[in-house]
Amino acid sequence: MPTVPPVPAPYRCLWRCTGDGPAVDTAAPLILRWANRNHPGAVPHLDAPGRYRLSARSRVVVASHTGHEGTRGVQVSVLTDRGDDRWTTSLAVVETPTAGAWVQATVHRTPPAPGDQILPPQVLTDLMAALGAADGHTSLPGRLVLHRDPGSVAALADALTDPTRILPLVLGCSPAPAQPGPRPLPAGLVPTLAGMAAVHVLDVAAQQEVTPLLPSHVRLRPGRLFVLGPPPALAVAEYDPTDPRTPDLARAAVTGHAHRASPPEPVAEVLAELEHHTTQLDTDPHTTTLVYTTASSPTDQKPAGANDVIDEARERARLADQVERLRTEVTRLTALAATATARAEELDQDNTDLATERDRQTDRADRAEAEAAWLRAQAAEHGLHQLAAAPAPPPPPSSGPPRRVQDLLERITSGELPHLVFTLDEGPVHDLALDRAKEALWVGRAWQAMEALEDWCRYQQDHPEAGVGFHLYLTQAPTGYRIIPPRRLGTTESEAVRSNERLAAQRVFTVPTDLDPTGKAPMFAHIKLDVDYGICPRIHFLPHPEGPTPTVVVGYLGRHLPVISTN
Repeated sequence: MPTVPPVPAPYRCLWRCTGDGPAVDTAAPLILRWANRNHPGAVPHLDAPGRYRLSARSRVVVASHTGHEGTRGVQVSVLTDRGDDRWTTSLAVVETPTAGAWVQATVHRTPPAPGDQILPPQVLTDLMAALGAADGHTSLPGRLVLHRDPGSVAALADALTDPTRILPLVLGCSPAPAQPGPRPLPAGLVPTLAGMAAVHVLDVAAQQEVTPLLPSHVRLRPGRLFVLGPPPALAVAEYDPTDPRTPDLARAAVTGHAHRASPPEPVAEVLAELEHHTTQLDTDPHTTTLVYTTASSPTDQKPAGANDVIDEARERARLADQVERLRTEVTRLTALAATATARAEELDQDNTDLATERDRQTDRADRAEAEAAWLRAQAAEHGLHQLAAAPAPPPPPSSGPPRRVQDLLERITSGELPHLVFTLDEGPVHDLALDRAKEALWVGRAWQAMEALEDWCRYQQDHPEAGVGFHLYLTQAPTGYRIIPPRRLGTTESEAVRSNERLAAQRVFTVPTDLDPTGKAPMFAHIKLDVDYGICPRIHFLPHPEGPTPTVVVGYLGRHLPVISTN
């Protein structure tokens, strides 16, 4: 794998508009709202070029272009000085009669610094939806696209075979059903690629349908991440999602392709003129800077230095409280957005896990059907025709997972899980019934986890020489043994919890005396039944492989135990 670039490349996206109506007129209200998001009224309109002051450190520069035969464009740049650094975010919309309408967005820091997390402007997703973003002849999605079946890959197939595509494609290949692995896209990568690449996650069936459309030198592999460049070169970079360097490397590869993307010549000429005009407006000492003031309407703004402009020092003092309130609100909304993004990623991962489990169960069902057909054929071959034609017996009534807490408590004492020793207190288990909407989900996942622990013990008994831990067992997913997604397993608690005497004591549960003479032992290994806030149930357990037969002591099932952040 190549080394991580020392400095992240600036953000740049370029795409064609396919929406109805003039692109500049459609985009203007969205860009204007974005430019004024923290300073309402600071930029009154985009009809004429100008430089507007937002704060002592920030300003907005509006550049416009009007040419012959309907050619026009507008570029809005927000420049913020932070010490010796300057952050510049620019949005440009260009219309031409021959090449259509295009949008370019750039974000860069001067000078660049290692470790920068450069994100696209917040308004970009709205612009992509309103203007109909396209790369070549195919749509450019602003969000992650999940392909769960072969019929859903039509748009991706069009993009792969589109000779006019100028941006890269990011393909995350879900692991094979028999070999569950990590999610194909590292957390936090997708938001940084918006507008620069279409990002697709393909399950195994979708991978098989897409493969014939790829060049002969490209081979999709389950559980891997691929960046496929635009034609004609179709350069391919492959990454391991578990490698901590992958997000930076994949982002650098996508950014490199995006920076090399070129618009049609008429569009490129207008973009170059807008950038030159922006530089002139920002650096020319004779350019008038309009000062933001909430005391006047946008039409009442006056040039800085005029006699009727509010005194600069008094204006700063009057706005200090409002700026602080806005900063606090932005911080709150940013935290909410981060929480929502994390939750969305968890839900995407749950969907991926469910698709993987569906594929695995389908594979097991196919194998079972094939085995049953073979056994019937063998019976008929040996003259047991009546046995070969006999219908299969119905499944036992308890073959499905329980759906209620009371059913779960009855099942764990029924002897169905002989390798598990239950010492748990029933009180916390009933907390799973406090949320009736999720009780069935939590109880079902708890039962699946216990079945996986049971089969892990059975696997150790069948293969004593293997010495496979629970995490490796879940990752390998041996045929004929039940598992759960490996990411639900927490092999231990954090150091902060284990070193905190009170929090660690809350994870000490009853065990058989042959495991610990005191009848108590800490259980830091746990299984997560949900990641949502609130009850968020957990199972705490302790393996006991040294006995006559491998066993697992289940000491707790209930709501998430306290940690440092909830203390």
